[in-house]
Amino acid sequence: MRVLNLRVIFLTLVFLIAVSCNQDPIFYTIATEVKPQKPKIPGSPTKMVVFKPDGVTSHLYVASGVGLYRYREGRWHLNNIFGGMVMDLAVTTDGGSGEYLYVLWSIGNNTDTILYQTDDGSSWNRVRLGSSAVGYPRIQSIHADPESTRLFAGAHMNNIDNYAILYVDNPAAPVLHLLKGNTNMLTGAVSREDSGDDYHYLSTNGGGAFRVADDSLTAGGAVAESDVSLFPDSSGKKFFGMIKLTDVDNTILAIERNALGAFYEMKDDVTFERASIFVGRYPSGALALWGDPSDPSKKLLLIAGIQSGVGSSSYTYGYVEFNLGSDELPEGTRNDSESGTLKSVSSNDRYKATIGKHPINHLFQAPDTVDSKMTFFASTQDNGLWSYRNRLNGGWQWNAE
Repeated sequence: MRVLNLRVIFLTLVFLIAVSCNQDPIFYTIATEVKPQKPKIPGSPTKMVVFKPDGVTSHLYVASGVGLYRYREGRWHLNNIFGGMVMDLAVTTDGGSGEYLYVLWSIGNNTDTILYQTDDGSSWNRVRLGSSAVGYPRIQSIHADPESTRLFAGAHMNNIDNYAILYVDNPAAPVLHLLKGNTNMLTGAVSREDSGDDYHYLSTNGGGAFRVADDSLTAGGAVAESDVSLFPDSSGKKFFGMIKLTDVDNTILAIERNALGAFYEMKDDVTFERASIFVGRYPSGALALWGDPSDPSKKLLLIAGIQSGVGSSSYTYGYVEFNLGSDELPEGTRNDSESGTLKSVSSNDRYKATIGKHPINHLFQAPDTVDSKMTFFASTQDNGLWSYRNRLNGGWQWNAE
């Protein structure tokens, strides 16, 4: 009888091992699952930026539904002095060694917005509309290249689906002026020097992409229509985001909603080309550069958030990666969890069981001036702020921050 019992136990173990190996069921699922944590920053955080409130020490700022969060080396602080919801953030230089932080607050019924500017994180200036911009009182998004002095805002008319791009002419005395009306929502802004002059590149959701010289943005808002150039062949395209590959070169990329998340490269005032890379699904608009924390020069990736298709039964979200060379874009190289090639995580399967299930609003890797571990953060839709960390309850994993 004892021999029979041992034989039954042995056969049972053999069966369970075979099932777990061949059909990838319950044991493997348990091994890849992690215990969800309650997020410190709940809801749907939007953008993250780096700002030095004292002019010296860098902090990560996060926009959220309950206020403005500040982070440095694992410590969080909440600033809710205006009692509203933070919709968006942007940082610019003051033209010297200082910086300005712009915060877009939503107040009242969450349809009225107020834009504030600060150079120290404690004293705030309200950014008002100039005479040319008063027809677009509802600011919906703000964007800036942190190396530029210019802030750009997407705004629209009251109760009318008519959008405009606004800009700040003088950060020392900020006033918003009209750059271009009758367009679509502003989704991105980056700046770079071309042929000795400074230019700004702007993307919209349905109105194409634009280029404008900084010299055209005069005080008082007198910008000629001809000074704002629409890129040829970009008209009508729905761009969800824009990024400058500053750690590689000054390549500027915009990602389109359609064509499986195709990237377009903006080279000069007339060259607007489809790049060789695309996300393979609908993009969320989240774009970030990622470097290996153990050796930032060893691995550099462009990371893009993805969404399941409209009406799709798939729950594939998260992000995909693109390998970046030292001076140019790759030829169609894409890393994703389905092929098990993601490099920003130690386990593709654990990624699929965690952040891969969630839509992402924004991605940001903290620089070593903010966090010595260069933590990678993701703002999820409805599930709070997440981070990729080596945690006590299971090692390296994506989980709520």
